[in-house]
Amino acid sequence: MPSGDLAEDIRECLEMLDENIEALTDIEEDLDEESENELVVDVGLHELYDMGEDAARRVRLRKAERLFLRRQGGRD
Repeated sequence: MPSGDLAEDIRECLEMLDENIEALTDIEEDLDEESENELVVDVGLHELYDMGEDAARRVRLRKAERLFLRRQGGRD
């Protein structure tokens, strides 16, 4: 790296610093975007239980609808 010209050496060092600062800034922005995209759920156990019950109820309703449509199709 040393070329004997102090001004040229300083210029090269500044260019390397600029490149590293750009890379670090890009990394920082990526990390900020990732943290913004994280889903933080503040749900208690009771709410989770209710959500599970709701999902199970929906599955039972869909199954009942399919069976009903199957029975209706058999009568025609």
